[in-house]
Amino acid sequence: LIYLKAEEADQILFYQIFDSMGRLAVEDQFQFEDSIDTSHLAAGLYIMKLGQNSRTSFLKLIKR
Repeated sequence: LIYLKAEEADQILFYQIFDSMGRLAVEDQFQFEDSIDTSHLAAGLYIMKLGQNSRTSFLKLIKR
């Protein structure tokens, strides 16, 4: 599981998780707190795109 928490309770954020080939594996949005079930993802390297409006961050994820 991946746990996410926004800085403020009224923020709506989106996330996308891409596999090492650039294919979209997971996509959703959340408000304040959420968890992402990654049990269906194969072991490997993933990139997570997390953002709100014009602010975007990228994180490297390693699934074992």
